[in-house]
Amino acid sequence: KLWQYCRQNNLVVIADVHTHPADWVLQSRTDIENPFVSSLGHIALIIPNYAQNAFRLKSRIGVYEYNGNYEWNKINPSKIKITLL
Repeated sequence: KLWQYCRQNNLVVIADVHTHPADWVLQSRTDIENPFVSSLGHIALIIPNYAQNAFRLKSRIGVYEYNGNYEWNKINPSKIKITLL
């Protein structure tokens, strides 16, 4: 349904967000091997502590760009602008 909605509304999914239970925001093996969207350039955000108070400290967010073939670049979160709508 997401992809159908996006097509009908000329939208593109550029990122996904998921949480981890503790402060750890590195990618797990599961994260690496199972991208939510396997398009080149897709961004994955990992929010610590089940997203409790996570947006107070942007530097604690894990940000990764998908390069294809299960390879990722880690991006310094201070280098990006995150706006919540």
